[in-house]
Amino acid sequence: MAKTIFIDGNPSQGILGTIVNALFLNKIFNHRHDGADADGSAPINYAADTGAADAYAIALTPALTAHVPGMPIVFKAAHANTGASTIAINGMATVPIKDTAGAALVADAIKAGALVMVIYDTVNYQVMNLDPQSDVPIGAEMLWPIDTPPPTRWFEEDGTSLVRTTYQGLFNIIGTGYGAVDSSHFNLPSPRGRHIRIWAHGQATDPDRASRTAPTAPGATIQAGDHNGTDQPDENRLHYHTVPTLAAGAGGGSNRDIYGGAGDTSTLGSGGNESRGVNTNRMLIIKAY
Repeated sequence: MAKTIFIDGNPSQGILGTIVNALFLNKIFNHRHDGADADGSAPINYAADTGAADAYAIALTPALTAHVPGMPIVFKAAHANTGASTIAINGMATVPIKDTAGAALVADAIKAGALVMVIYDTVNYQVMNLDPQSDVPIGAEMLWPIDTPPPTRWFEEDGTSLVRTTYQGLFNIIGTGYGAVDSSHFNLPSPRGRHIRIWAHGQATDPDRASRTAPTAPGATIQAGDHNGTDQPDENRLHYHTVPTLAAGAGGGSNRDIYGGAGDTSTLGSGGNESRGVNTNRMLIIKAY
C-alpha cells in the first residue's frame, strides 16, 4: 500500500486538497499530551504499568494490535524489577525486555516510578534509558576513599539493619547471613577493621579454613568453616627462638655460650597489639539497590 501524501488544493485550477476530518484530528490529538488548557488535555504520552515486578503490563491509547519494530513506547513502571523481565502491551503475548546488548535485565535496572522507554527489535523490547549503574549488580562491593559513602545506591558495610522489602534485591543475595533483628530485617556485613582474605574454597592456602568462625550477630546464618563471610583471628605462624645459657669455661676459664642447654629461657617480649604489615584505610561499600 502506497504511503498517503497530503496536498493543498487550488480551486482556481480545479485541484482538490486533502480533506482533514475529525477522526484524523482526534487520532493526532490522542498521540500527544497537550497539557491542561481551556479545551481540556489529551491522554498522557506514556502508559501506566498495571502489572507486577518483572511482568509489566500496559494499555496504549489507541490500542496497539501488533508489535511495531522501531516504535518507541514509554511506560511508567509501578514496580522495580528483580531480574529478567517481560512486557505485555494491550493484552498481546508477553515479550522479553532486554538491555541494548540483548541481555536479560539485572535486578533494579527498572526503578519503581521511572519512565521507561522501550523499542521493539522484532524479538525483544530493548530498554533505551537504563540507569548507568544497572550494569553493576546489587551486592557488588567496592573500596571507597573517603569517610562518607556515595549518597545513593551504596552503603557502608557497617552491620546496619535494613528492611527486607525495601531492599529486596540485596536481601535476595545476602539473606540473613550476617544477622537479622527480626523476620522483617536483615543486616549488612561488618568487616570493619579487618583485612579481606580471598575465599580459599577448599584450597590449602588457608590451612585453618575449617576452624573459621561464623558471624556472631543474632540471626546470622553463615556457617563456621570454609565459607564466605567467616572470620579468623590474628596469629603468628609457629616458630621458635633459642636463647643460650652461660656456663663456666673449661679449666675455670671465662663463661661461654652453650646452645640447647637445660637452662635456656625465652627473650623479653616486644611489639604492639597485633601482627600487621604496612597498611592504609579504605571504606568497604556495597551496592544496595
